[in-house]
Amino acid sequence: MEPRQTEELLQFHLRENNLPQDESRSWRIERSPLGGRGMFAMRDIQPGELIFMDVPLLLGPRCHSKYLPMCVVCYKNDCPLFPCDHGCGLPICSTKCENSLMHARAECRILRELEPTCGSTWSKDLLLTVVLIRALALSSEQRRLLFAFECHLNLAPNYEIDLLKRNITHLPDEEQLALMKRICGIFNTNSFEVVAVRDKDRVVSLRGIYPIGALQNHCCVPNTRHHFDDQQRLYMSAALPIAAGQEITMSYTDLLWDTRSRRCFLRVTKHFSCDCNRCSDPLEFGSQLGALLCAKENCPGHLLPCDSLSYESSWTCSECQTSVSHRQVKS
Repeated sequence: MEPRQTEELLQFHLRENNLPQDESRSWRIERSPLGGRGMFAMRDIQPGELIFMDVPLLLGPRCHSKYLPMCVVCYKNDCPLFPCDHGCGLPICSTKCENSLMHARAECRILRELEPTCGSTWSKDLLLTVVLIRALALSSEQRRLLFAFECHLNLAPNYEIDLLKRNITHLPDEEQLALMKRICGIFNTNSFEVVAVRDKDRVVSLRGIYPIGALQNHCCVPNTRHHFDDQQRLYMSAALPIAAGQEITMSYTDLLWDTRSRRCFLRVTKHFSCDCNRCSDPLEFGSQLGALLCAKENCPGHLLPCDSLSYESSWTCSECQTSVSHRQVKS
């Protein structure tokens, strides 16, 4: 999709959610030298300046069994949960959440049509698939916006779809299944992890599609940082001075991961290999985050990759020049 068409869809998203859309905004969407579209500064942006605020187009629990069950509406996981009385098979924490319009018009309505097999109880399996169900309730304009994002259909797993099928009586039709498959691919490539901290011992991990935020390309030395508030709104601020015309980037990985960890994560989850200046430098700008202690007795040196952009590069000690294979490093 061309940047102009993307901008038009974003204007719909901004209007629909009462987000700032005045003429003084600091960014625009253009073709990026990193590939595809990207976000670029329309003027100089100072460190700490808020670049944009965004709200999720789709949000829900992560599809991973290690996380505790939560209310499907407010995402609380530190209170008693009971099954929705309307028969959708999802856990609810209060009558207020049960009767909320967001719940009633989306997942509750659709799941009742599909007839959950859990009877009068609630199902954790259905909770894990609720993002797919919510996607079926999107308007045509919202779907157009969602489909504007990159999707690796051939690499999208069917785990969530299979999980849903095992817990309902009536299977979705072919059009709905195709949409769900596409949603899986879009989430794999474009979603944000949203961590809601309840207290020092409990966190709630969600995932969401944030249309503005999803248009930022990755950089291992990003010029922005972001955070979420208690209503799951995304705030993107400048971490460094950003000059007019410069691309506005974010990191898809943890900044403290070493090059090998970052590149493997990006290849598996985002389907590209980063070759930025940081990844190209075996020393990682002097930080030596990925360096390993030399195993040779009494050697104070560190092992570093000979070619940090090769997944099969040998590693050499900076002092004694001992060389080891990538297989030895991985083990």
